[in-house]
Amino acid sequence: MNEPNQTGSGGNWLFFGAGSPEPKFLGSRYNVGAAAIDILALTEKAPLFETGPIKSTLIEIGGKAVRLVKPNVVPEMVDDALGLIKKKFVCDPGAIIVFYGDPDHDPGRIKMKTSTGGNGNRVVDTFLKTFDPGVIRFRIGMGRQKKGRFNEVCEDISAEDGPKILTGISNALWAAKILIRHGSKKAQDFIDLANRGKEQQWLLKN
Repeated sequence: MNEPNQTGSGGNWLFFGAGSPEPKFLGSRYNVGAAAIDILALTEKAPLFETGPIKSTLIEIGGKAVRLVKPNVVPEMVDDALGLIKKKFVCDPGAIIVFYGDPDHDPGRIKMKTSTGGNGNRVVDTFLKTFDPGVIRFRIGMGRQKKGRFNEVCEDISAEDGPKILTGISNALWAAKILIRHGSKKAQDFIDLANRGKEQQWLLKN
């Protein structure tokens, strides 16, 4: 099966989900961003195609082509993945979104950030250095470890936090779709409601 056509310039977007294909990361907090890409690809019935250091597919949101991408390599080799993304896929400035888990927010809470600066996990840091400025970040709250400093490497999601984080991923994806269709203000309005557990209120009205 051939991969869908490449994203070109002219109002197209790129969604990147941070994570790693290593078995030890599966089901862990480290892979929250990659899980967002998996969920969106599954929802859109768009299988991810393997191209060397990345997995990607193409979907459509609000009449815009959206390239979904996640790494297919360990974090230490992510430079190869990002180099391929930058070479192969072209999108407009400010039309790049990165999803990742944020231990500084409560589980499931989301935050949209359009300014430069700050950091995420190792993959996100490298991604931002490659593509900033103009990267929009959706940070999905994971909560910190109860004891000691947060360990992003193999810290599994607890049974208590899992449903909250899944809701956060879903809300981050909805916010990204709203951003494309209606702009950043509408997306932020949705986020404000979602963080109070009232996301359905926005969706029913819109």
